[in-house]
Amino acid sequence: MKTIVALLGVVVAGWSQAATAQTLNPCALLTAAEARQAVPGSGPATNDRSLEKYGISKCHWGEVLVLLVGVGDEPEDPPKVEAMSLVEGFVDPFRLSAARTARFETLAGVGDEAIAVVERRDEAKGFLNDAVILVVRRGKRQVSVLAQGVVGRERTEWLRVLSDLGKAIAKRLS
Repeated sequence: MKTIVALLGVVVAGWSQAATAQTLNPCALLTAAEARQAVPGSGPATNDRSLEKYGISKCHWGEVLVLLVGVGDEPEDPPKVEAMSLVEGFVDPFRLSAARTARFETLAGVGDEAIAVVERRDEAKGFLNDAVILVVRRGKRQVSVLAQGVVGRERTEWLRVLSDLGKAIAKRLS
């Protein structure tokens, strides 16, 4: 399995109308400066429309930052449920129960509701990669931020970075 040095993604949870994902430019949810501050080495923003038929738009900032946006009438899952499903992508597929050991943090003052998860790679615990996840809801839109293989920051620093990213994203969601 190839390890990506850093992957930070944002997913706005999507819903009933696939076409509505096209009404919000995912690359407009973060500035280049915000992307670089969160994950140094982030490249220029590039739209990826490969998931639009499912109601999800993506934006990549080089290989280290990805933003996914799905927009509709109501999110399918609350932020914690969405975060729980995203955690499974970071654990050993033969040990999905490892996802239950992840620590879910509520971030106050970020959108209407925000959940963050920061876990280090620990194969003994079943985490095959570092997991940095943020799910932010504001109104009828939801955004998830994902990072994989990110090193150099402690958990508390990542929680601060995710809080700042969540605030920046939430103010651009309407």
